[in-house]
Amino acid sequence: MNDQVFYKREQPAKPAGAASLRVGNLPAGTYSLQVYQTGYRVNDAYTTYLDLGAPDQYLPAREKSLPRRCGRAQVGPPVQQG
Repeated sequence: MNDQVFYKREQPAKPAGAASLRVGNLPAGTYSLQVYQTGYRVNDAYTTYLDLGAPDQYLPAREKSLPRRCGRAQVGPPVQQG
């Protein structure tokens, strides 16, 4: 299958498992961490483009729906440490 066929279809994500993050050597202070989800149908501009019919031209009227369709998905509340 060539790229032009492959990328004209939706590509649902598969579970990736857990991730961890360790940060060190930071000066003393208060820090905030915010985690956002991205991927298939979450903050996903390409699938939104396909939902719009894969238009050839940019139309300002369509732009207004993009933040609602592709908005950021925060996974949880910010975590503060310090």
